Amino acid sequence: MASALVTFFAVFMVSAYGDGVDSAHMQCDLDHQCPDGYFCYEESHYCTRCLDCGSYKRKASWRSCPKTPTDCGTCVTGFEEEILHEGLTRDMCIPSIPN
Repeated sequence: MASALVTFFAVFMVSAYGDGVDSAHMQCDLDHQCPDGYFCYEESHYCTRCLDCGSYKRKASWRSCPKTPTDCGTCVTGFEEEILHEGLTRDMCIPSIPN
């Protein structure tokens, strides 16, 4: 029982605090001051998680830490870019319509 409790507490601490760095409250001036998977957001000077290109239905970025959807690659298979007015494209890819 005691070892199960210790195991639970250890798992809870790792999941709650990750690597011991609360990156959301870490001030910075440059990207290298943030932990892996984060970049320094210029507006707030706080570390911010790198963008997940997959959530925009886009391929992985050419950058190691994408900051905006424009840093991501092309749309994944089965999705395409939506062209908006004035030639702008939507950040998120939309499902392709079969021909």
